[in-house]
Amino acid sequence: FYPAQYMAALLSSVLDSPEKVARYTLECSRMGIKILPPDINQSCSGFTVSGKHVRFGLAVIKNIGVACINSIVAERERGGAFRSYADFVKRCAGLAVSKRVHENLIKAGAFDALGEKRSQLLAAYESMIDAEADDRKRNLDGQMSLFGGEEEKEEAAQYPMMDEFPLKRRLAMEKECIGFYISGHPLNEYAEDVRRLSTANVLEIMQYASEEGEEGAEERIYDGAEVSICGIVSEVKSKLTRAGQMMAFVTLEDLTGKIESLVFPKVYAQCKPYLVEDAVVKLDGRLSFREDEEPKILCNTV
Repeated sequence: FYPAQYMAALLSSVLDSPEKVARYTLECSRMGIKILPPDINQSCSGFTVSGKHVRFGLAVIKNIGVACINSIVAERERGGAFRSYADFVKRCAGLAVSKRVHENLIKAGAFDALGEKRSQLLAAYESMIDAEADDRKRNLDGQMSLFGGEEEKEEAAQYPMMDEFPLKRRLAMEKECIGFYISGHPLNEYAEDVRRLSTANVLEIMQYASEEGEEGAEERIYDGAEVSICGIVSEVKSKLTRAGQMMAFVTLEDLTGKIESLVFPKVYAQCKPYLVEDAVVKLDGRLSFREDEEPKILCNTV
């Protein structure tokens, strides 16, 4: 219980830094502490303890402030758990919960536990919010609601018939609105290849750079060491050199963290087709450690 309590407090202290949140959630995994997914009926603004594990804090989600989440939690405590997304729309209509907040809560999976598909909610949420706003306006004007009672209106909510998004799409949504993955990782399906082809991971490199590496790691990880890392290309920034050639700064993300790789013109010309966002690659290169800088990989091949 106490490790979970400590990590929940630590995570809540860095809500505005997705990279630190991602790093500490990884540490939770190493400690055997699960990060339970966001849940509109269980989560609060910050990370909270749930048994021996930690429940995701909703204020980490982009474009959603602590005050907004606190108002939703207050409504949940006042009126009980939200029975459905339609119930959530009705009860939060008078709160400062924008359409963007609804959208990002859906994309983050906050309503998954209600048994409603993200695909359906994203297709219907705007019309449901508008219909509720119109209904409230009619009631304020002294007109009767078309649906009558509150329960009848909730039952009348109809979603388009459609399949749920594939896992890859759901993970991309989580990355978009949170900054990292919650319900899985695109590399999981390549787990065997990653273990077979990698000679190091990002966490090991970062730990060595901060002099916290495990004993024996210096045999594989040091300034100038040749490494192979499997990961996902999360960002590519190209740049024109003084000689008029294109090079790139590539952010590579594996299951343990992110690292930047410098891809110089000759290598970039050969490997450019592979260096696109969301591509799963094996990158070979040489480690570069410089004082007051994050470790980098000088890319040889992709």
